[in-house]
Amino acid sequence: MAFIGLVAAMMGITGCATPKSSFAPVPAPSDKALVYLYWPQRGTPHTMCVNELPVVELDGREYCPLVLDPGFVLLSHQFKTGPAGVFTGIMHDLELQLRPGKTYYVAYRYRINPFSPRKPMMTLIDETTATTEIAICTMKKPMAETFLEPGPQGTIAYYVEVESSEPGVRIEANKEYIGRTPLKLRIFGDKDGSFHNFGMDHYEIQAYPEKTNQFKQVKVFRTGRLLERDDRIPSRIYFDMNQRSGPSVDLAPR
Repeated sequence: MAFIGLVAAMMGITGCATPKSSFAPVPAPSDKALVYLYWPQRGTPHTMCVNELPVVELDGREYCPLVLDPGFVLLSHQFKTGPAGVFTGIMHDLELQLRPGKTYYVAYRYRINPFSPRKPMMTLIDETTATTEIAICTMKKPMAETFLEPGPQGTIAYYVEVESSEPGVRIEANKEYIGRTPLKLRIFGDKDGSFHNFGMDHYEIQAYPEKTNQFKQVKVFRTGRLLERDDRIPSRIYFDMNQRSGPSVDLAPR
C-alpha cells in the first residue's frame, strides 16, 4: 500500500482570497514523502484517491496532508456518471515519482469545458503558491484513523485557528512563542478530540496586546488530571483584546 498516514500539520488563481491565517508545512519524514493535497476553490465534496483507493473526501477550501511511501503513485478523484449519477467513475489526474524526505503540493482545480474532453484536475504546484493558497483552507481529516498524523504518547494532531480582534497579536502556548494572529496552532490531543495531559494539568494560550489600552488575554483548557475531566480541543479560538477579564476556560466544540 503506497500510503501510511496523514501528517499534520494543509481552478486558475481565481477563487482564492487574501489568506486569513498563516500556514507552515511540517517537514517530511526522512524515509517517507509528504504530499499536501488541497482544493483552493469553493465547491462540493469530491472523493480523492491514491492508487485508486479513497483517502479523503475533500470539499472546497480544504486540504489534506498525506505521508506516502517513496516510489510511483497515481492520484485520482471519483465522479458521478450515468443516468442520474447512479454510477461512480474515477479520473486519473496525476502520476508522481515520490522521493523520501521530499514535500509535494498538489492542487485540485475544478474545470468544466463543454467543447473539450475532461482533463486531469490535479496539478503539481510550487511551494510559494501552494502555501499561500493552503493558508485560506481548513485541514480535512482522512477517511480512516490510520491516516491521522501521529503524535507523542498515542496522540494525534489537531489544527486550531487563532484569531484576535486586531491582527498581529503575539500568541504563546504554555509560555512558548507561536506567532502572531491570525495563525493556525497545532495541538496534539487524544483521539476523542480532547486535550492530552503531557504532565501539565492545563493548556494555556496567551495573547499579548500591542497597545497600552488593551489587555492580555488567556484561554485555559483542562487536560484531564486525576478525577478531572479534560476539555475538547476547539476548532477556533478568538481573543477580544479590549476585554478586561481574567483567565477563562473555552469549551467551544470541535
